[in-house]
Order: sequence, then C-alpha cells, then structure tokens
Amino acid sequence: MTINSQDTHNFNISDKFQDIAPFGEVVGYGAERVVFAAASDPKHFVVKVCIGDTDAINIQEYSNYSMLRWNFSKWVAPCRLLEHEGRQLLIMDRTYPTEPCNYPQHIPQLFLDIKKHNWGMLRSSVVCHDYHKVKKTTSWKKGGMRYVDWQTMPR
Repeated sequence: MTINSQDTHNFNISDKFQDIAPFGEVVGYGAERVVFAAASDPKHFVVKVCIGDTDAINIQEYSNYSMLRWNFSKWVAPCRLLEHEGRQLLIMDRTYPTEPCNYPQHIPQLFLDIKKHNWGMLRSSVVCHDYHKVKKTTSWKKGGMRYVDWQTMPR
C-alpha cells in the first residue's frame, strides 16, 4: 500500500500493518518523519513513520520512553508500540497544540530539541511528543530543571 503525504513523500506500508493500525490524516511532519492520526482511534493515537533510509529515530524515541517513563512520565507522551512491518512504526498517544501560556516555565534539562511544535496538550498536561533527542545520562534519575521562554521560542 502506498500512502501519499502532500504529494511529496511515498510510504510503502504493508497491508498486514494497515490492518493493525491503519493510517488516518497527516497531523504533522518534520525532516525525518511524518505523523498520521491512527485511523482506528484518531483522537487518541498517532503513528510516526520515518521517511528517510533509517528507522533509527523511532527506535531511539521508543528506547528513550522505556527509560523516561519511570521518572519523567509526566513530561512525555507515552509510546504504545514499536512495530516492524517492513518499516519501524511508532504508535504514541496523540497530543494537541496549545497556547504558549499553558506551557511549563521549567522543564527537565534532559530535553535537547526544545521547540513549541515538539510539545502539546495530553489530557490536562503539556508534554513532549518528540523526544528522540535527549541528554544521555547513566542513571536517568530526576535531574535539574531549565527555564524556557516559550514566547520567544521558535515554532
């Protein structure tokens, strides 16, 4: 099955995976991934598909979640499944855009790629939904916080 996103990217996704988590509309994209609403539950889940030659970003984000969920669960959107059907597909809880006034003034220092579009509202909290780039530590314990001026932060 081929999925076209704004006529700029082609994705070959097996029919087998399409039955597990069919794709809905494109809800976001970056240089290396496209994010689809999960057609089976578009209000609550997304499917991240890598568009490059490597699936390393999805694998890294899932690996980071496996560590972060213990001490930083309130800061990250949960990863639900990393599936391999011809390509690594990452299923996560869906977040929604929110106003800068809702963003936390301080976030853990471990987040390295701090942009407004990497954060969103999940239920009643603002969380990071793009955290494949985090500071590597040996302990993954709670660390320091950093101030973020979201008003001047790039989109």
